[in-house]
Amino acid sequence: LAFQDAPISHLRQGRTGEVSRMAILPSFRRRASDKNYTYETDRKIPGAGEKRSPINYMSMSLTFTAIILLMEQRLDYGAALMEPGLARLLIRFGVDLKQIGEPIDYYGLRAPYLIFPDTTYQNLSADYKALFDIIKRELTNT
Repeated sequence: LAFQDAPISHLRQGRTGEVSRMAILPSFRRRASDKNYTYETDRKIPGAGEKRSPINYMSMSLTFTAIILLMEQRLDYGAALMEPGLARLLIRFGVDLKQIGEPIDYYGLRAPYLIFPDTTYQNLSADYKALFDIIKRELTNT
């Protein structure tokens, strides 16, 4: 889906949240210990081949937290400005993102995306749903 095809003209007022400034300290990014954790997806992603991806659980947990907060507020979408590489990784793990504009140079290359919370949860593998559910229980005390 090209960004011009994204449903931004159908956004309902008061039903969109902003996800911004989600940052991980450099000391937690790409740690040597993260090389021991990989994720193999059964989804066929063009150009990915049989590649196994290193997982940074910190970024996935922060992303899930943002999505859970969108769901708790019953928002249809979240809007975020992120690195295209991060967006590709999140999509690979099941996060439903749609690019809605061209990349710009804003503290590095960033592009605007819509995040779809409900379909994201449906797209997650069983392992990621389990992580998502644990985070949700911790956040909502349910």
